[in-house]
Amino acid sequence: MHLQNHCKINVFSGEDGRDSILTIPQLQASAYKNVTLHSAFLPEMFGTHHSKMIILLRHDDAAQVIIHTANMIPRDWKNMTQAVWRSPPLPLLRDGESEGDGLLRVGSGEKFKADLLTYLRAYDRRRITCKPITDALAKYNFSSVKGTLIASVPGRHNIRDDESPRWGWVAMKQALRAIPVQEGKAEIVVQISSIATLGPTDNWLRNTLFSALSSHRGAASQKPGFKVIFPTADEIRRSLDGYASGASIHAKIQSPQQAKQLQYLKPIFCHWANDARDGSSKPPGVLV
Repeated sequence: MHLQNHCKINVFSGEDGRDSILTIPQLQASAYKNVTLHSAFLPEMFGTHHSKMIILLRHDDAAQVIIHTANMIPRDWKNMTQAVWRSPPLPLLRDGESEGDGLLRVGSGEKFKADLLTYLRAYDRRRITCKPITDALAKYNFSSVKGTLIASVPGRHNIRDDESPRWGWVAMKQALRAIPVQEGKAEIVVQISSIATLGPTDNWLRNTLFSALSSHRGAASQKPGFKVIFPTADEIRRSLDGYASGASIHAKIQSPQQAKQLQYLKPIFCHWANDARDGSSKPPGVLV
């Protein structure tokens, strides 16, 4: 309770299209004098701000980056399975201290820091929003971080411009090209809860998304297989929140194009192992 009332908290959310902060978060934050709301500029309806990250500047002079899968709503944290990545506590840089050799290798703390700062600075293109936190993070040592940040920012991006920052699947493809693979059969598993309109054929899925996920260093004799974990209506019904948990699960099949999409997706849809009605037998398309 002491921290709740005295820590300075900055919350960044998307806009409602009228260059103003969303009404509900504004009303919720008004009860706390230490909470400040900021709105991310959304240049178009499909280029959204959907980041889930907490950056802590702690009282012990350390910083910490926490990236999670949960939305900032109570039910996501209490009733749903989520994943969290936490950086180690990051100390302040000492005078003259260097974090690396400047080569920005994939998986290094130096590149993680550069990518994180580039991501935050992207939100300052229209108005200064993240500059205070960006300036503060620049003073910390990220050398203990062993990982790669794949970020996305609102808007459309020229994937053929080598001078532009890489976001989304393009950044993922670039990062995976630095990772060697072993010979032999491989599978890539994707778990999702929403499916957009991908087209009547699987061209985009295989030539863009799956191609990016298959990137690696060196040659491989076999292409990986793909499995997509997607819930059925019965699995949603049997979840902790029942049908209510399916409110954000989307896969439209109203149009002829969407029906064709379902045809090429069905063969790669899978369940988690043993998630059958009776809890014992494995249904078709099981991922073990």
